[in-house]
Amino acid sequence: MKKIFYTALLLLAVLSVKAQDDSFKKDVNELIKLMGVTEQTEHTREDKILSVSPENEAEFTKKLDSLLVVYNQEVGKHFLEKYTHEEIKEIIKFYNSP
Repeated sequence: MKKIFYTALLLLAVLSVKAQDDSFKKDVNELIKLMGVTEQTEHTREDKILSVSPENEAEFTKKLDSLLVVYNQEVGKHFLEKYTHEEIKEIIKFYNSP
């Protein structure tokens, strides 16, 4: 009976942490959108593609897009590592203020 209780308690703790983690990631993604990171990378992407010759454009675009995916993941990772969830909420509040 004790094993069942401890297993249930551990499972509850893990699920609680997972829910908090998902909420934190959701808030980080919202902050990234509010800061305009997505738009900035899209403008950079367009500028870089214009600087490539037409015959190399398809290959360049494919490589650049894969790099931008990694970049966007690293931006999210940066916020998750450097700020607490409460700090992220405060920054979001700031960006949503007039």
